[in-house]
Amino acid sequence: MKPTEKKTELVRGLSLTAAMMIVAGSMIGSGIFRKPATMAAQLGSPELLIFVWIAAGLITLIAVLVNAEIAGMIDATGGQYIYFRKMYGDFTAYIYGWSILAVIQTGSQAAIAYAFAEYVGYFIKYPEIPKALQDFSFFVPLVGNIHPFADLGTKSVAILVTAFLTIINYIGVVFGGGVQTIVTFIKIISILLITFLLLILGNGSFSNIYTGFNYHPQSVASLISVLGLAFAGAFWAYDAWNNITFVSGEVKNPNRNVPLALFYGTLIVIGVYVLINIAFLYVLPIDEMAKSPLVAASAAEKIFGSYGASLISIAVIISTFGALNGSILATARVPFAMSRAKLFFRSLGKVHPRFGTPHISLLI
Repeated sequence: MKPTEKKTELVRGLSLTAAMMIVAGSMIGSGIFRKPATMAAQLGSPELLIFVWIAAGLITLIAVLVNAEIAGMIDATGGQYIYFRKMYGDFTAYIYGWSILAVIQTGSQAAIAYAFAEYVGYFIKYPEIPKALQDFSFFVPLVGNIHPFADLGTKSVAILVTAFLTIINYIGVVFGGGVQTIVTFIKIISILLITFLLLILGNGSFSNIYTGFNYHPQSVASLISVLGLAFAGAFWAYDAWNNITFVSGEVKNPNRNVPLALFYGTLIVIGVYVLINIAFLYVLPIDEMAKSPLVAASAAEKIFGSYGASLISIAVIISTFGALNGSILATARVPFAMSRAKLFFRSLGKVHPRFGTPHISLLI
């Protein structure tokens, strides 16, 4: 390409490996570290806990296969927004696209970035601000009281990491995909290493995992209720697999690679989640697991003592960093696609002449 030639379309620069890492990396965030304790308290049975993780994974895989079939036929940037537009028309697609931009993805990014900043705060003491500022609040109708200066250090780091990853993806989809591949590989290896160490050095018992289904719910209704709550937690941890569909227009050979990335990426996550939960149960009986605010830290302390919490905090930082990067990379493609369809502001459909990225959509 000549130096003076400007890009007007998005670049197909994501390989199958990068696409798989976007799927897996977007799914593995803070959920696998936060949800097991809540689910253990709800279910009270190790067998049911493992069942829920497997069943939720298989149900997720069914949804993945449906989207993979569609992705094999439609390779345009925008993912599910494009699917809805072709199936239900402009209005439904517009509502979905707007909700992605205003609530679904942006809200998720804020939560992931905040979790990242919380765990960074384990190693860095954020500066204190005057109590009067911390207590300052104002009321927003339909929302409630807003405390803009409460936890200001955590919020500032969350904003900074979001801005940093936006710049990474502004520079190019290949660069952003490369960062995603490296970070996701590190986080998967880290979780598998934790699993291996817990099973080998945890001095636990497999009797914690299989208790002969010694579980007696009060009624069928109560069993259904707790299963529903536990499934909700598992589905939250399995969420974000659809991010790759948003960038289909930037994947090499998308009709083949996007479906494969969805399938294999999801299988990897199911395997990782089930294995780490088996390892948690191996060293922590279900009752002890239910009382732990961060199961992974409690389990790691069995091996590393007081250093366990630090190691898990590092793992959570890596996981949330990768999940946030995958979300930022993907989300900008929805307003871009809406703009190209003349359903949103024209400027959001622009491609950076040098980097070949939807730079305006990324910045908003």
